[in-house]
Amino acid sequence: MIVNDDVSDDENAPLLDRTRRRSPRQGCSRGLLWVIVLLCLATAVTRFEAVLTFPYLRTLQSCGPAGIGYHSMWSGSELCGDREFVARSAQADTNYMLCLGLIINSLCLPALGWLGDRCGRRPLITLYFLGLAFEAALNAASHRKEVFFVAVSIQKCTDGLTPAIIAMVADLLPAEERMSGYLFCVLAAAPTYTLTYGAVAYLVLSPHLRSYTHIWSLLGLLSFFCGCLSLIAPETLTSTMRAAAEAEAAERQREAAGGGGSHRGQSSRRESERSPRTCLSLEALLCCCHGRSRVKSAGGGGACGSSPVFAACANPSLRFVMLLEAPALLGIAAFSCLDGYALIAYGWEQETMYYVRFATLPAAGLAASLSLCLIRRIEALRTLQLGIACLFFSLVAMCFAQWHVGLLYLALLLAGGSTLTLLPILRLVGAQAGPTQQASVAAALLAVAHASQAIGLLTHAFLFERAAAVGILFAPFALGAVAAAMALAIALCCAPSKHAWQLTPEDDRDA
Repeated sequence: MIVNDDVSDDENAPLLDRTRRRSPRQGCSRGLLWVIVLLCLATAVTRFEAVLTFPYLRTLQSCGPAGIGYHSMWSGSELCGDREFVARSAQADTNYMLCLGLIINSLCLPALGWLGDRCGRRPLITLYFLGLAFEAALNAASHRKEVFFVAVSIQKCTDGLTPAIIAMVADLLPAEERMSGYLFCVLAAAPTYTLTYGAVAYLVLSPHLRSYTHIWSLLGLLSFFCGCLSLIAPETLTSTMRAAAEAEAAERQREAAGGGGSHRGQSSRRESERSPRTCLSLEALLCCCHGRSRVKSAGGGGACGSSPVFAACANPSLRFVMLLEAPALLGIAAFSCLDGYALIAYGWEQETMYYVRFATLPAAGLAASLSLCLIRRIEALRTLQLGIACLFFSLVAMCFAQWHVGLLYLALLLAGGSTLTLLPILRLVGAQAGPTQQASVAAALLAVAHASQAIGLLTHAFLFERAAAVGILFAPFALGAVAAAMALAIALCCAPSKHAWQLTPEDDRDA
């Protein structure tokens, strides 16, 4: 194994040296159409499950025999008539459940990313749909909070959807066209997102169901059908791509070995024999923590830069993404309290908040569309900073929305503007990850994001449950505003150089 003990002069060098521009592939249009179809199906079933979570947990709340009874307005639970207690408890349980699921998902994502880069993207899509079908089947069979927590945990163990979609677009399109491809996929899935929210809110939530057995059964059938449909989708990670990446890595190793002299080559071979066959060693961990690179040996030794666990942490630009997304996701997690917030602050029915969320969708779609133009005009970094600023001001507005509902709408519109951060981050990932590392790197970054969001959900649930009991509903949003301010400071002070965002050699020359 060849070890580079010197930190590279260019700390923003990509994880793998590679040919930046790839020739168009036959069947790209057909493949991208399949990506959009799978993304729309996944959006529909995911939103369906997300909308059900809070109202379903309301039906499971109990406050003891003293609280049983019905007021003029149904509390949401057959076992407790105290509407505010049910709202607080269901909101806390929702956040705790999401927190558990995200922690489990963050632990499983590196393995899922490795699976996507070794076995293909399609197995991740199929596994996601089958996991969601299994979750729905468990909830249909038993209405208990403990079962719900177990079902969500199992589903999150199989959720590698986002790394798979990101990698599929990267497989199909050359580097300079990926941003347009990502934007097209997001805009194509937006109508499905909107229609699913509206349909589920109107058909499922507005009747104020006492039992969700048939609803979970329907979701399970839909998810199983989507999983079967994904089996006939084409695989985008071809054997030719894998062989080309392996040949390129072998060529790099031969060039490095040839330039180091026979003594260094023999020393490297002896070190390779002593080194473990995995990057999960203390030496590799120290290498990654210091931002150094290791080259995968021809004998199959582990490579820090190509490991699904450490590929992102070995690169300074991707470490910036990890550092940024931790406080940003902590801030975004504050919006998880909106359902219980609206029930207590405004006395709204459970479906009303989902109708109000439609205010976010035009802002998010406009921000996503503008981001591609802004990246070209004011650069990706400035676009990213603008999106974080929108998140910060939206949380500030939510701190005062308890006293005027107009501020809630303003906050949701500004929150939609935070979508400006999506394409710049995808651009940075695309510039820093090799062709066969797309799923692994995306999974590693998502693992950190989900762990950060889980901490936020847990914190905000605790704050909301305690503060709402004394009439202070803005506490989670105040904490979220502080976290968003930290993310903005990181984006302003710790950003990588302009070169790190370049996708093609032409971009490098322009920079």
